[in-house]
This record gives sequence, structure tokens and C-alpha cells, in this order.
Amino acid sequence: MPFHEIDPNQGQEGQTAVKMLCNGRKVMQMEKISELLGRVHRQCDEQFSLAENAAGKGEILECAQHFVAFRDAMVTHLSVEEELLFPAFERSTGVDSGPTRVMRAEHHQMRALMAEMVRAADNGERDRFLDLAEMLVIFLQQHNIKEENVLYPMLDEVLQADAGTVAEATRLSASG
Repeated sequence: MPFHEIDPNQGQEGQTAVKMLCNGRKVMQMEKISELLGRVHRQCDEQFSLAENAAGKGEILECAQHFVAFRDAMVTHLSVEEELLFPAFERSTGVDSGPTRVMRAEHHQMRALMAEMVRAADNGERDRFLDLAEMLVIFLQQHNIKEENVLYPMLDEVLQADAGTVAEATRLSASG
């Protein structure tokens, strides 16, 4: 568990300056949760786009490599949200329904779609894979809009003083 030392002389709207000992090195000022997770969304989107493009060209090995990278990044990202950020938000607000419940349900649907895509790829069903990919793209776009425009700003506001949770989300997101 990283050591956190909060600098009381810093702090602007969710940008509490935190020095943390992480693998023996100091890490600079912490970014907002919305910035961190928005960047993770874009990185996942890029991997998914590469997988989809490779599948469209019939480049199965390249598609598989990008899709596995996408899926692994998504699994890490969803876990950071569900196991760390959502519970911290729920503890802070006393609300365990509403936006976090909706996001968890959507995460479940995404996992099911990704599993179905793996089955289609394993069975050599390129057209099925591409159909599922199209469904997932639309679903991800709608999901990310809700998270980035509604939930993440709420997380920034509610968890701004919880430097430990933010630092751990940063560490876990970087390791995924």
C-alpha cells in the first residue's frame, strides 16, 4: 500500500497535491479521477479500434492481440471502478443505488458482450465478431458519456479529499 503524505498548502477543486511513495519513487501531483479515467477510456477505445480494423481486414492474429489488450485493460478498468471507486463513493455519499448501480449493470453487459466476442473469434465467426464489435462500440460510447459527464465529475467532487483512494486508482490504472 503506497504511503501518502498530503501537502496542506496545495489543493484546488479535486487537485489535492499528494506525494506518494510508489515503487521507491516520488510521483507528481495527482490528477482528477475524471481525467485519469477519461484517459483510460481513450486508451481502451484505441485498442478496440485496432482490433476491429484488423478483424475487418481478416488479420486474425493482429485482431486477437489488440482485442486481448483491450479486454485486459477493460477488466482492470472495470475492477478499479467497481472494487475501489464506487464503494468509496457509496461510503462517502451513503447512496448505493443510482449511478453506481447503473454502471455496474452496464459493466456486466459489457463483460457478456466481450465474452461473446471471444467465443465468436474462437469459432472463426468473423462476421459475428464484427457485429458484436459494432454493438459494443455503441454501448461503450453511450456508457462512457454517462460516466465522463455525470459520474466522474461526482467522483471528483466527493472523493477529492480521499487521496488514498485516488492514488490507488491511479496506481491500479497504470498497472493494467
